[in-house]
Amino acid sequence: MASHHAFTLATDVPVYFCDPASPWQRGSNENTNGLLRQYFQGNPPVRPHPRGPGRRRR
Repeated sequence: MASHHAFTLATDVPVYFCDPASPWQRGSNENTNGLLRQYFQGNPPVRPHPRGPGRRRR
């Protein structure tokens, strides 16, 4: 997240990064990922967006 400093200034929400190879610092993130993997078992079908790739609404 290259613009974490701008995000913190705009929202007044601090951004914290975990140290590499320190899984105990990522506890809630890893727990949430595990719960999502249980809920969305297997590969969900990926459908193309109705407006097509790269198109924007004008």
